[in-house]
Amino acid sequence: FELMTHKYDEAAAFYTEVFDAQLVPMAEEMSGPDFRYATNGPGESVSWGLCDATGMMPEDATGWRVYLGVGSSDTAIARVKELGGTVLDGPTPSPFGTIATIADPEGATFQISAMGEAEPEG
Repeated sequence: FELMTHKYDEAAAFYTEVFDAQLVPMAEEMSGPDFRYATNGPGESVSWGLCDATGMMPEDATGWRVYLGVGSSDTAIARVKELGGTVLDGPTPSPFGTIATIADPEGATFQISAMGEAEPEG
């Protein structure tokens, strides 16, 4: 899961102070000067992410996003559509797997991530 926020610095300070977060900034070649992202912990020990959502989404749409792991993004997306869900965004390749934002038939949103389809870093 990850926190999407317009108040990145404040969120980083809060979660570091309250939960002793060990924030590790994503490598600049993966994030860029206009996109800030950090993970709580390095490498295989990552437990969650913190994303500066400024310019990505409206402020009232920010918050925690949950990711559900799937074996295949294509298979999961086909099943979502078959059962009345909607793909809102993606699928998009990333270092964390192929990611898509899904809405269930009632409109609740979540992300899927096919970790086995991750892009190589660098």
